[in-house]
Amino acid sequence: MSASLRLLSYNAGGLPLVIPYAGRRVERLAAELAVQRYDIVALQEIWAPFYLRRLQRDAGCPVVVHRAEINGLVLLSRFEAVRIKFYRYSVRARPQDLLRGDLDAISRKGILAVRLKTPAGELDVFNTHMIASLSQSHTAHRVSQVLELDEAVRDFSSGNPFLLMGDFNFSPEDIEHELLLSLLGVEDPGLKGFTVCDRRVDYIFGRGIRTRRVFDQPFPIAGKRILLSDHLSGVEGILSAPFTAVVPGPGRRRSLDRAAAILMSAAGKLREDAGWIFGRWNRDQAGRFERVRARVES
Repeated sequence: MSASLRLLSYNAGGLPLVIPYAGRRVERLAAELAVQRYDIVALQEIWAPFYLRRLQRDAGCPVVVHRAEINGLVLLSRFEAVRIKFYRYSVRARPQDLLRGDLDAISRKGILAVRLKTPAGELDVFNTHMIASLSQSHTAHRVSQVLELDEAVRDFSSGNPFLLMGDFNFSPEDIEHELLLSLLGVEDPGLKGFTVCDRRVDYIFGRGIRTRRVFDQPFPIAGKRILLSDHLSGVEGILSAPFTAVVPGPGRRRSLDRAAAILMSAAGKLREDAGWIFGRWNRDQAGRFERVRARVES
């Protein structure tokens, strides 16, 4: 039995007609995964069915769990999946943000939760892709999503060891990062360098993990030398057995109160913006923020 597991979290940028050479990039990614032989791979932005089929055929992982038709999330593994559940986030970007190129206005982002039966015992993996700040700041949206991720972990894992993997679209200095560590009791092992532009937004959270950047060098694709994705790198992790169950820290209640205040403020601003075109949508989103806040405070 191997004493450690090799992990990969990667936003593959598999968005046809938007990301240049997306199909060729996914094709090369599948070939690289077959060579690297990771134990668990969490991918985001595998949007097209033919990209998913390429991974199923060529990536060399016998287990492929996905909700690609909903939000591009795919989990590949060498281990049997004994439980699977998808949790959809409550809030999304505004419909008018689509006019500014913000595709989060139409995507259905959420959490793909998978329990894997590894040689070292069961391990729960949560693959997620949170809302980006493209057309406007979405701090309150991500705070809501951190709270719903916390709910998903408590519902799905019930004390089991777990990992959080994905594109969280926040930086280490952001409030969302602080809240996630406090609420879930996980560690950020840190990473040298950025994963997109001048920020680090891709993570593997857990306990006892070592991480480093991978796929950060150009590959020969379509007669050019380009990265495998529009992200600057993926995150590789090494998780050593035995797995450690995660226990939330003593600051959990204070963090919940702080998050609830952020959601209350966001809901209030949406209700004030009751224009005749998007007023109904604003009221609906305000209600979603308030329902998440109510669950937190209960």
